[in-house]
Order: sequence, then C-alpha cells, then structure tokens
Amino acid sequence: MIEDPLLGHQLANFRMERVVGRGGMAQVYYGTDVKLHRPVAIKVIDARYRDKPTYAERFVREARALATWRHDNITQIYYADDEDGLYYYVMEFVDGLDLGELMTQYVNDGSLMPDADVLRIGTAVAKALDYAHQRGIIHRDVKPSNVLVARNGRVLLTDFGLAMDVSQGSLGEVFGSPHYMSPEQARHSASAIPQSDLYSL
Repeated sequence: MIEDPLLGHQLANFRMERVVGRGGMAQVYYGTDVKLHRPVAIKVIDARYRDKPTYAERFVREARALATWRHDNITQIYYADDEDGLYYYVMEFVDGLDLGELMTQYVNDGSLMPDADVLRIGTAVAKALDYAHQRGIIHRDVKPSNVLVARNGRVLLTDFGLAMDVSQGSLGEVFGSPHYMSPEQARHSASAIPQSDLYSL
C-alpha cells in the first residue's frame, strides 16, 4: 500500500492526519488546527486539477467566498489558500455519518428510516439550499454522501466544490453525480438552475 505523502504534512496551522474521503476532484483529510487545538476537515484538490490554474485558483476563491456564510445546516469553511503547489480549504469536522452510510445501516437492519427523521433531514437540506440560492449559488451535487448527520442530530449540507456563481456561468463540462442529476444539468452543467438542486433533493 502506497503511503500518502500528505499525511503528517502541515498547511498553515493545519496538520493532516488521515484520509476520510475521496471524490472526483479532491480528497478530504481529518486534521488538527494546531493553534486552536480543534479537529478540522481539510479538502485538497487532486493533482490533475492543480495543473489547471484557472480551476485551481477558482477552487480557492470560491471557498473564500463561502467562508463568509453562516448557516446551521451548511458546513463552515474556516480558511482557504494555496501552499507548496497545493490548493486547499479547511472546514469544520463533523463527527457522524453521511446520509448514504446512515441509509445503508437501515437497509442492513431490514428497516426504514422513521418518517420524522426523513422530514427533519429533508427540511434541513432544503433550508441550506434556500440559503445558497438566495446568494446566487447552485450546489450541483446534492446526494446522500454530501449530507452529513452529526451524532448530536445536526444535519449539514457539505461539498459546494461543484457550486458556481450563476452570474459567472463558466462551467461548460458536465459535473455532478448522474443518479441525482437533473436533465438540464446532465446536458450541460452551466444550464443548472436552483430547481436542479431541488430535483436532486
């Protein structure tokens, strides 16, 4: 097994300790803010996208913009930067499961999620999307693995990595998860509208 060269590496005040998630464009590490002594999640863009300056710089720029958001159902971004050729942002670490993992537990138990929990989780995600849409941002990748359910019951929508400011209209490729993608987004990512996120939800 190949050792991840970033494990133990420190970016600014944040030390990366273990991989907790991998996506199509980036991977996420569990880490520690060595100054504030708190757990964090660190998302680092994949090497193949680091060679695309426009995308990589936009990754950091949009993360910085999202860091100004404050909503109980959206993961808080603390910091975003590039260092040693690595483009990354740091966000709150959520101790819990993603919705996909939670649903798998119910399937394995041969049971259904209680109606009250379905309503609570769905409402929380809808509130997060409404907050984003009011600020001109479309999530573009609403799916179970991007919905986190903390041990204390808090529900958070995460990974706005495919989000775009609709005033820019700059995404020409098709991004997102096919199983949850609206028809218009499947044709062209720049065609996604707020209702595309609701289709995914």
